[in-house]
Amino acid sequence: MSIRTSASLIIVNATKGVVLMGRRSGNVSFMPNAYVFPGGNVELNDEKLPATLTNLTTCSAPADFGRRVAAVRELFEECGLLPVVNCHNQRRLLNATSDQMVREWHSAISEGHRSLFDVVSANSNNLLLDICSLKPFSNWLTPFDYAKRFDTYFYVMYVDRCEETHVSFQEFDEVKWVRPSEILTEAHNGNSILAPPQAYELTRIVHHGLDDLQRLHSDTKICPQLVDAGSEVIALLNGDYAYKDGQNSTKTPMRPISDAERNHREGDRIHRITFGKKPLWSNIKIYSSQ
Repeated sequence: MSIRTSASLIIVNATKGVVLMGRRSGNVSFMPNAYVFPGGNVELNDEKLPATLTNLTTCSAPADFGRRVAAVRELFEECGLLPVVNCHNQRRLLNATSDQMVREWHSAISEGHRSLFDVVSANSNNLLLDICSLKPFSNWLTPFDYAKRFDTYFYVMYVDRCEETHVSFQEFDEVKWVRPSEILTEAHNGNSILAPPQAYELTRIVHHGLDDLQRLHSDTKICPQLVDAGSEVIALLNGDYAYKDGQNSTKTPMRPISDAERNHREGDRIHRITFGKKPLWSNIKIYSSQ
């Protein structure tokens, strides 16, 4: 089974205490109806985008160049927001809702008439893609049992304003600024759906606060191992006492729960997520004794 590389962007307004999330359309095949951070697959054109169209002159060239470009591109395609810098290296967040030129860019890209390369290279304002403001945050690999697997790299970017979004209804039914604690409560009560990576990262954000999230950055590739516990699923995470380490840790199929996995002993390290099967990811909870 092939694994696609993808990138996701956590847009944070620390002053307002909110992050940007979209509720995926019920018609999509992957994570329908779930709230997620904007993002998507890394495409060949992301890797090939000329670095001169970005603000790489203000930071060292990263090995994850294509992932950063993909995160910015997906944010624009899905939400109509495009992070750029001007010739004075001043940051701006272009908005397809309030800016006619940007709205035309967004429409042209959405309809397949132009690419991100086309609109950035042709702009007369000497604007460059701001990929240097993206800070690495975490890395999740879809569990082995899923029909589609993604190696997703999450980034964080701070903004000063909660811009109105221009929703791409091909991907999202809605996009909104949410307080992490509130969307987690909604998911726990069954009023919203959060996929495990989003629920986990939002929980980390709630525990540590929105300021300086870069300090939470981890290079560990998290690949949940699924355990069937009857009416719910347990997603064991790296470091849990029941997690199977080794070269096959990312190729472990779902297994029935064992007595040892159900009844942990005092001192056992707990690092797992539980969620309901119907609907999938309902009543999601995070457990961590680390």
